[in-house]
Amino acid sequence: MFPGGPRPGGALPFLGELNLTDAQKDQIKSIGERSREESKPIAEELRKIQPKKQALIYTGTFDEAAALVLVDQEVALQKALTLKQMATQHAVYNVLTAEQKAKLADLIAKRKEMGPPRPTPPQGGSLPWGSFPRRP
Repeated sequence: MFPGGPRPGGALPFLGELNLTDAQKDQIKSIGERSREESKPIAEELRKIQPKKQALIYTGTFDEAAALVLVDQEVALQKALTLKQMATQHAVYNVLTAEQKAKLADLIAKRKEMGPPRPTPPQGGSLPWGSFPRRP
């Protein structure tokens, strides 16, 4: 899940292939907007943890007890965001007709048969951490 809530079209895969009515699109947009608004405070709390984690990392001694507190907070917030995402996906799913749900299930099954997507190699021969000099 992205900070601030799910991205448009991210609530369920293949929404663009389900021939949604304008009313369904409006409902889904409303669900997404509401989810984003409800997720903002959680995402903001997650952002506030990052500097605290860095402060613990970049000190002379490591305070494991303080680190565990931050980890527990972060896990609880991630759990809340994941729960919000699942509830949003469920709400979007229930906007669909029976026929659209069947088509969605078919599209998901076909994607699973294809396996995970393969990563695309970097263009221009460069590596994420730099590049090796080219041989003449």
